[in-house]
Amino acid sequence: MRGMPVSLLDNIRISNGPEGLRRFFSELLHTDRNRLLELLSDRRLHFGTLYLLKPDIISGGLREALPGIYKKALELSDELCGVKTDGTLQAGRRITPVRRRTGTGPSGRSREGGKTQAADMIFS
Repeated sequence: MRGMPVSLLDNIRISNGPEGLRRFFSELLHTDRNRLLELLSDRRLHFGTLYLLKPDIISGGLREALPGIYKKALELSDELCGVKTDGTLQAGRRITPVRRRTGTGPSGRSREGGKTQAADMIFS
């Protein structure tokens, strides 16, 4: 992380570990909610710290107060984990085969006659 600017919450996580970060968050939630919202709005906040605080953010009712980019980041993490926004696991997910074009050149563009083949499976 050398040379990369970090937020106060990131510094606390780095110095005191995840539990120290969560204790600090909890204390600030009960003593100075406005300051906590300021810290959660810091544009230097790294995703790892935001993700560690996700359960506390949700239980503290702060999700909607986050900047749009951080709300979207948490929504995407929910989708990747298969979790609904209320924190419960989605039931009845389907596995969908994904097909991709092969026969691409060095530019990454498909050449004529490229074949399509099953490549991966994704949850949908």
